[in-house]
Amino acid sequence: MKKEKIVKPKVESKIKLNDKTAIIILFILPIIYFIIFAPGLLTGSKMIGGSDRLSGGYASEEIITRDFAKYKEIPMWYNYIFGGLPTVAGPYADAGSLYPFLRLLLPSHILFTYIFVFGFALAGIGMYLFLRSLDISPPAALIGGIAYMFAGNLTSMTYAGHGGSSIFPVSILFME
Repeated sequence: MKKEKIVKPKVESKIKLNDKTAIIILFILPIIYFIIFAPGLLTGSKMIGGSDRLSGGYASEEIITRDFAKYKEIPMWYNYIFGGLPTVAGPYADAGSLYPFLRLLLPSHILFTYIFVFGFALAGIGMYLFLRSLDISPPAALIGGIAYMFAGNLTSMTYAGHGGSSIFPVSILFME
């Protein structure tokens, strides 16, 4: 039996938007959001608080970063949680990334905020690109990217200090 190809009618949009402009918009929106709703976070005069973050994450990062700067290597053992545990197993799980080096340049609380700003932008851009790969029009894909970027399940993760959902659309895009 021969499969018939379904042809979707092209609907012309009155709004002309190219991909580059949409990506720039999605990159700038989180910065504007943080400037309006949390003005001190980008400058470091305020800090994102959260349950997991303040109960151990921030202090651990600061102590380990100071040791990293002093001894020029990431310590292998952290003595201050449950009598000790491997550093990369808990309090410094991002040791294999670029973050420890960036913490040498920026204080942890400012870097933490910038990670979320970048994460929100990545979420919106990833969703936009995924929707465009499905032949969604640029204006509709832009709305989808904004909706995902500022969805409650993604933005509420800042309270606990987790931002992993931001790479979901990019992951789906690469699988597509």
